[in-house]
Amino acid sequence: MIRRAIDKGVPEEQLSEVLNLDIRKIAEIRNLLMGICPEAADLLKDKFVAPKVFPILRKMTALRQIETATLMRDADTYTTTYAKALLAATPKAQLVHPDQPKKIKGLDDAQMARMESEMEGLQREFRLVEETYGRDVLNLTLARGYLGTLLGNTRIVRYLGLHQPEILRQFQKVSDMANLSPTAADGPQM
Repeated sequence: MIRRAIDKGVPEEQLSEVLNLDIRKIAEIRNLLMGICPEAADLLKDKFVAPKVFPILRKMTALRQIETATLMRDADTYTTTYAKALLAATPKAQLVHPDQPKKIKGLDDAQMARMESEMEGLQREFRLVEETYGRDVLNLTLARGYLGTLLGNTRIVRYLGLHQPEILRQFQKVSDMANLSPTAADGPQM
């Protein structure tokens, strides 16, 4: 909002007075997205992002800014601490100044290298889960429908009740699931 007002020609002094903000704060807000690639800014535009996240993002290349913004959005976490962790896990080749050592308080070079490696592995696993999620939900929906059909047959329910009561209870839980999210009240965790 402040950025748009400045772009339309409203003097910063007037904004400072009307909004009861220090002129330095207005300048800080004006410069907030400088050095941030438009795609990353677009990913974060309607989120409550800590202002100190942006200087951290500026240390990364445009591609890494987009990856970081995507990770923040996927995790629904927009804190400075999370941004610093992502910076620590960023390979040197994806930094604006790769020749300068990353200095993260409390981490030495070996810990940062291990963190980079672990983050790469986590990102690969996350993408794999993301790719198979739709297929898994479809399979679960089909299985739930089939179990509903089986449990509609009284002879099958009677047999399972006598010989496999635990399996019957689990089948009923899956069949009764209202939705397929892991927070379904009485459904199994997936």
